Parts: sequence; C-alpha cells; structure tokens
Amino acid sequence: MRKLGIIFLLISIWSSISLANEIVFKHSTTGKILTKEDLKGFSGTGSWEIVSENTVSKLAMEHHQKGRALGQQGEYEKSLEFLVKASIADPKWAYPIYDMAYTNMLMNNFDRALELYQKVNKMEPRGFFTTKTAIYTLKGEKDGIFPKGLYMAYLSLEWMEPDKKAKSVFNLVTKIPNFAPAWKEIISLPDQDEIVLPAIENGLKADPDIETYGILMINKALVLHRESKRQEALNILGQLALDEESSFATEKMAKQTLSHLWERE
Repeated sequence: MRKLGIIFLLISIWSSISLANEIVFKHSTTGKILTKEDLKGFSGTGSWEIVSENTVSKLAMEHHQKGRALGQQGEYEKSLEFLVKASIADPKWAYPIYDMAYTNMLMNNFDRALELYQKVNKMEPRGFFTTKTAIYTLKGEKDGIFPKGLYMAYLSLEWMEPDKKAKSVFNLVTKIPNFAPAWKEIISLPDQDEIVLPAIENGLKADPDIETYGILMINKALVLHRESKRQEALNILGQLALDEESSFATEKMAKQTLSHLWERE
C-alpha cells in the first residue's frame, strides 16, 4: 500500500496580518489548494456522516431499518433477507451491503463478509465507516498474515469495559504487532499519554489501511502540537486534507483539526 508521500509545498501558514482567503497549503503536483476560507465550516465541535449522492428510496430505507432491527435481535438470517431487499430497492446505496457484511461477520461467514466489504469499497472508494479496516484485516486473515477471527476479536473491543478493553488491546499488540488498528486503539485508552506517540509510530510501521493511517497521523499531529512542534503538526494535517488518497473521513477530520488549532492560536 502506498503511503501518503511528502508531496506538498507549504505556501503560507497563519500570520498576524493576512488576507481572508490566504492559501494555507498547495498540492505540488495537482495544484489543489486549501485556504483559510475552506476551514471556516470546520470550526468548533461537530459531526459528519457519509451520505449518498443519490436520494435513498423510502422502500429501501424501510427494508434497511427492518433488517437492522432484526439483526439487533439476533435474527441474522431474517435480517439478511430484508437487507437484500433494501439493496435491490436501491442498488446504489452502500449501507445495506455494509450491514450485510457485518451480519455475515456475526455469523462467522468471514469470506462472504470480505466479498461484501469489497463491494462496498467499490461503491464508496473514499471510505464507508470501517470498510477499509475490515478489508485490510479480513484479507490479511485470508492470506495468512493475520490469524483467523482477528477482525471479530477487534470488533469486540467496542463492547468491552475500559479495564478489560485495555488488557485486550495490549494483548493484541503483543501477540500481533503487525496489526496496525490495535496500535490505534491505544490512543483512546485512559492514562496512556506517555506511550501514545510510540504506539502511533508502531502502527504506522505496520502498513495500515488508509483509514487507520489517517487517524494515526492526525493524532501524531496533535501530539507534535502539544510538544510545541507546530509547523510539523500543521504540515501533517495539510497533507492529509489535500491528498486524493486520503479517505473522506480523514480529509474532514484533518480540516476540523486544522480549524481547531487555528482558533487556539
């Protein structure tokens, strides 16, 4: 997997006297620019979600909601029936297929789950929730890079109590140090400030998927900023915000982080 290269030319960083629409970063090969004006919509706290360019049909939404409700009740076969109906009702909508993949994960149908995640990835190449990480892990399992059942074990971290989660995360990075998403999880653990940067670097060395890579790099920028390495932090965030290989989520989070750091200066 090609990592985001240092292919950006820093044009201008915040100054006390500047034009309102001053260029902050410019991509050295495509000419794409990021301006202060571009960051205005990313100030403060907020949320984002992946939305389709097409209007989702009412029937597809109804089938999808029914399928999700059945899945939450453990009725996986029936859930899949409605998720398939939702996909047929709106073939361009990735969400039902994404939930079909997750449902197959719960049924231990890992090969089928991988096929469905790969289909979602073709429909939403810039990322759709955890699709990139799912493919990275499940393909690694299939190719013998990771042990079977790793992705299911990784997903289970979300439901654990903090103490149990911390123990499980450290167990994962000890047993499978080349599994980048586990290193990413250390960032969210309480009272681990001293090992966050080493964890980030270990995750980056493990050839992460682009979604994990983006989260690791954004957190690296925040650590560098706290260490008064402001220029390095801003360079990282500007690169992530402009690189066409960044996921949609990474681009948005990088811009929001840039805006947040701007307001604090």
